[in-house]
Amino acid sequence: MNSGLSSRSSANISSRGEENTLGLRINRFLASSGLGSRRRVEESIRRGEVTVDGKVLSDLSFRVQPGVKVKYRGRLIKPRPHLSLMLNKPNNCICSRNDPQKRFTVMDCLEKKYQHLYPIGRLDRNTTGLLLLSNEGALAQRLSHPSYEIEKIYQVQLDQPIREPDIKRLCSGIMDKGENLVFDRVKPLSSGVEVEISLHSGKNRVIRRALEALNYKILSLHRISYGNLILSNLARGKYRPLTSQELRKLRHLISSQK
Repeated sequence: MNSGLSSRSSANISSRGEENTLGLRINRFLASSGLGSRRRVEESIRRGEVTVDGKVLSDLSFRVQPGVKVKYRGRLIKPRPHLSLMLNKPNNCICSRNDPQKRFTVMDCLEKKYQHLYPIGRLDRNTTGLLLLSNEGALAQRLSHPSYEIEKIYQVQLDQPIREPDIKRLCSGIMDKGENLVFDRVKPLSSGVEVEISLHSGKNRVIRRALEALNYKILSLHRISYGNLILSNLARGKYRPLTSQELRKLRHLISSQK
């Protein structure tokens, strides 16, 4: 008989029911507290080195709720203060904490003291621009959830000027692999080879898929805003913490879409 904290007992201890997903997953909680990578802390859990409210934890899917005491080898673990950064993601850069192929990732852009942060959402390897990184689990989960459709604005450079009929098609919707890809606004800039696109969709590679379906080649794709956040003059590859006002507006934006 296993005396450790199982999936069922962990749900009972959290006293919020199995349907609650707002708590921070245990591996992320421990990793963001400075105990190493998620893989490393999962190994510690398997070895029985982690306890929750005095009971050995065995459930890797356990979510840490407020008031729960998590200990590692008898030492109480306290989460680090919440921190969120805005990064101007460079080109040829992977949105991942770890890459098995040892390619350049967004974590390579950050100082060591920020290595506990996690990317919120993803940008393609060759898509540049505004990317959020945070250790605030609830914020990250809500921003990443499909039901919270945050407006995003991109600047796109094409291989040819965009045609007016295609603008109308992009705003009315294009079917691709059973999905309706639709933009809120498509605004040609300068000669028309540069286009500003606004959308709420969180579908994978939605801009590339829609434009490629209309036989355009994307030369560059750059995100300039995310909700209330504006990239502004932040240099490529550089980052800065979000201000308290930016975070307040971002949380308000999320709460208003419930």
